[in-house]
Amino acid sequence: MGRRRRTIAMLAMALGAFALGTTEFTSMGLLPLIAADFGVSEDTASAIISAYALGVVVGAGLGFGSPALAGAALSAAAVVLCVVAARLARSSAR
Repeated sequence: MGRRRRTIAMLAMALGAFALGTTEFTSMGLLPLIAADFGVSEDTASAIISAYALGVVVGAGLGFGSPALAGAALSAAAVVLCVVAARLARSSAR
């Protein structure tokens, strides 16, 4: 691999890591607003951030395998996350 391609690859990885880190820390700063929008406590709303972080970890691990497998797994994880979020919102409304 040439020096130029290596530099571009490193830049792409650095930008990707920055984007993932930014979304993690931004959601923590917005936690009071997220909790207010869902009408739940901040403790309950923090589960949303934890679920997102878990999705990032699982998605990163699957991304090294097959791209088709990663897409299918992430689609399934999105469905599960939506169901969990709906159950949390429903249980907190009671």
